Amino acid sequence: MNRVFIIGNGFDLAHGLPTSYNHFINDFWSNLHINFKEESIKDLVLVDELYEGLFNFSFKTKNFNDFIENIEAYTLERGFRFDSKNYRLRKNTNTFKFIFEFKSDFFLKINKNQSIDNWVDIENLYYYELKKIVKSERLDTRMLPEDWERDKRNRAKKLNEEFNLIKLLLVKYLKNLVRNYDFDLAQNRDFVEFYQLLKPISLYNNES
Repeated sequence: MNRVFIIGNGFDLAHGLPTSYNHFINDFWSNLHINFKEESIKDLVLVDELYEGLFNFSFKTKNFNDFIENIEAYTLERGFRFDSKNYRLRKNTNTFKFIFEFKSDFFLKINKNQSIDNWVDIENLYYYELKKIVKSERLDTRMLPEDWERDKRNRAKKLNEEFNLIKLLLVKYLKNLVRNYDFDLAQNRDFVEFYQLLKPISLYNNES
């Protein structure tokens, strides 16, 4: 007999899986001191490897706000320059080489926006930024209309690429942490039984 399983939104969270936006973004910042050398991380933020002491914080980083507080403390202790608007840290005013900075403008906006709590908020922010690009007016009259259209296409392409980097990082997060998540079997017996029913089914089976 064929079975049809209908899984509603929130099924994962209801069974204790850390799949919310806050789980994901907090994991990013709390583990940045371990992962900052990975290429997928460098596409979003850059940490100068000569300044690993940047992660010698006085208290554990649990989220983005903790990370910024620790960077500010690090700045005061060493007399570095911290740009609190764009969250960039450099050693002094005589150099434009940053010790820490965001490489992705969209990822910066996500972290600066304190009202983002869910995945849908990121989607709404993406849609807002895309509309802003499409509806932006040509202020420099010296720029040819075709050059202005090309510029808008390039900005939209950059936004899509940066959004895709975050999606790829989410996939990696889910594979590394959620797939092997050790949830409470006693409290999630129904989920375990459901999983056992699905186990023989492979969604990725390409065999003919």
